[in-house]
Amino acid sequence: MFQRIAEGLAGFFIFVAQWIFPAANSEDVKIIAAEEFSYGYRVQYAFNIEWNDQMSDLIDAGIPLRFQIGASSNAGDSISFVRTLQCDIVSYTYTYSDTSLIPQTDSVFVSEKYTQIYRVVRNFCRITCVFSTRAEKLHLDIRLLPSLVSQLNRKIDMSDVCNCGKYTFDMVKKDLKK
Repeated sequence: MFQRIAEGLAGFFIFVAQWIFPAANSEDVKIIAAEEFSYGYRVQYAFNIEWNDQMSDLIDAGIPLRFQIGASSNAGDSISFVRTLQCDIVSYTYTYSDTSLIPQTDSVFVSEKYTQIYRVVRNFCRITCVFSTRAEKLHLDIRLLPSLVSQLNRKIDMSDVCNCGKYTFDMVKKDLKK
């Protein structure tokens, strides 16, 4: 019971914060954390989506929001996956999943179930990538994909609704050490 109350309060405060302090359009992608380890760097990025009631309605109706995400470095490190945000209409919970485009043993990740849309969107927009110590330049591409609505046998372009399409972000290693 207390967990639902805490989730409700957290979702409310995230909603109010987005309403009072909307995200700046000039910084579509930013680094929110960077750590150096013996094997390399772990960098966490965040990208902005202009969330609105229409986006919430589409997700609640069962239409997924999909992004293709690719990260690479000049040292040959690369990762490419599709991140999908969706609503389970039966239990009215939200999850996001990552499906690797390069087959690996752990090629699918599914998040925990969220009851608040604003909490899942916050985590959905965060990406963590690992790069080797040899990497000097890092590149990130994020591209909105059409959403497949199987019930209608159609693809929907949600770029007009979320006012986004493609993000790119480049940085050099010295920016991580600040």
